[in-house]
Amino acid sequence: MTQVIVVSNDIVPGMARPVAAPGIRSWAIAQGLREHGLEVDLVVLAGTANRHQLPGTPLPMPPHSAIVRANELSRYIEVRSPCTVVFCNSNQIDHLRKTEGVRYVFDFFAPKMLELAYEFGDEYPLDKLERLRERKIRALNMADFVVVNGEKKRPYVEAWLQQTNHGPGGIAVGKLNMPVPGRFTEKAEGLNLIIAGYIQGWNNLDFGLQPVLDCLDPPNVTLDVLAPVHWGQSSDVATESPVVARLQTRNDVTVHHSMNFSAFQRFMGRHHVAVDVFPYSLEREYAMVTRTVVAMSCGVPVVHPAFTEVSPMIEEMDAGWIIEPSAPEASLAAILREIVGSPELVERKAANARKAWEGYFDPAVAVTDLVDFVRQGDLHV
Repeated sequence: MTQVIVVSNDIVPGMARPVAAPGIRSWAIAQGLREHGLEVDLVVLAGTANRHQLPGTPLPMPPHSAIVRANELSRYIEVRSPCTVVFCNSNQIDHLRKTEGVRYVFDFFAPKMLELAYEFGDEYPLDKLERLRERKIRALNMADFVVVNGEKKRPYVEAWLQQTNHGPGGIAVGKLNMPVPGRFTEKAEGLNLIIAGYIQGWNNLDFGLQPVLDCLDPPNVTLDVLAPVHWGQSSDVATESPVVARLQTRNDVTVHHSMNFSAFQRFMGRHHVAVDVFPYSLEREYAMVTRTVVAMSCGVPVVHPAFTEVSPMIEEMDAGWIIEPSAPEASLAAILREIVGSPELVERKAANARKAWEGYFDPAVAVTDLVDFVRQGDLHV
């Protein structure tokens, strides 16, 4: 009998399409729970799947997963009668209802209000924010437990909970760092740098790029770029990045198209250093930056800013290089000189990146608090 249903906000690995952070997270949560011996169903809503489906070609699904129509989601849960349902942010709250004997977990994955506030540039989307706020409070009111993607977001989550029926301290909050299964492949020859991840409307891909380009020396030092615009961005965001277009004209940079997740992890793992730099914003301060976590899940150390959820983990584990915030371009240039001149250092930090994955992001480790909650009330165990 199903013990847990995980509802994804996006398509997931195994569906033969490029995926993004929400789908990776739900899929990896399900995988981590299974590694603890729990029976888990992973659900993708039909409307989400249809947006990625080619005419006449149904999407494949990973094992123990299903495509469910949004208006049938509550019935699906009732029929399977799990002990726990995990839903990510508030996206599906209109399709969920309380079911006797079922406990609901709100996965506080991303600071969606901050993302929305930054998405439209100078136009502050007050009406959209108000609708999202109302939806988020309804979702939190439904929850019996909250898991949070990183320690830094705990006060942020507590501030939200004070606006709900739970009140201060009225509901437990557990940690669930971004889970990503590990995949470790043999490195290529030379020094291969990579910039990879979806472009967000509020982040400038050009930020810090020039020092990276200045250090290239083919074939010894090369750069791969994989930076598509995410399909979920508003229509105000260009479908192509002018920076990527400019990079395509360079002989010392290789620009790649999107690929499915298993292929992307194999591709990522061939590189020696991932460069993930961007300007400060409040949204980025609360971000557990998925592309950085994915790099470490492949044993690739990361050059990263000092202000995100993941930067203290990189620093603690010596799993990369943290940019000095007071002079980011100069700091990045100095870091790159060190990287180019110290292959032994790069190798050591690569080993530490794998250790960081083992300690923080291995799905079986990341879901520990959630497993404890499930087992407290799971009559099927």
